[in-house]
Amino acid sequence: MKLKQIFLSAILLFISFQIAAQDLIYRKNGEIVKAKILNTTDKSISFKLYERAENLTYNINFAVVDSIIYENGEKETFFNKPVPVISTDNNQNLNYRHHLLGADLIGYLFYRNLLISYEYLPGKTRLGYKLAFAKNLKPWYYYGYEGSFNYGRNLNWSTRIGMNYYFFPPRTFRIGTGLHYIFGSYTINKSNYNPDNTYIQVSEDAKARGILLNFSGFYNITESLAINLGFDAPLHINPSSGTSVIRCEIILNF
Repeated sequence: MKLKQIFLSAILLFISFQIAAQDLIYRKNGEIVKAKILNTTDKSISFKLYERAENLTYNINFAVVDSIIYENGEKETFFNKPVPVISTDNNQNLNYRHHLLGADLIGYLFYRNLLISYEYLPGKTRLGYKLAFAKNLKPWYYYGYEGSFNYGRNLNWSTRIGMNYYFFPPRTFRIGTGLHYIFGSYTINKSNYNPDNTYIQVSEDAKARGILLNFSGFYNITESLAINLGFDAPLHINPSSGTSVIRCEIILNF
């Protein structure tokens, strides 16, 4: 009789131990999952089903979990736990940058014009504020009687300041347009004759000012590198110029 009581007590103890050794996952739909929890992350719980013999691992998102009671009696509630949102937009993989530092490659190759620019994009707006300085390494002289002026080739130096508007929100590819005020200096050659009919050529510096309209396509190559291809069209510039200038800026995002 005593042996029977000992055997019965052992069975009851074993059953109690087995019941206590399981974790209970309470889902928000009222379902209770008997499990053995393996790991938790900031988004999900990985576990094995307690009552099944297969060795499969399951995952459940915190969005559908109300609470967990662990085998040691400890309870954890997830009612107010924020659930991370996973974005499906591939463009979100690019960190948004506010500063763009660029150098014009085409201007240097075709016009011998070295242009360095800086653009600031405040917040996540579609506006950018741009400042640029250009120095002609080999400027062309302007002859007043020819009536032609190309600010990309003729200006000794120039500074521009303006605003760009981008038609798309921050993303891998954007199309933009801008309005810029430009001022600088150029050299004009004049032909004169002395009283003794000798021919002389006189060079003098003059100031140029005007308004440029810009169109461009902006493409992010990587998170830190972009390319901006477009052209500047003079709306009004003194001296008069009807020639557009192609730009291709290599841009560093930071």
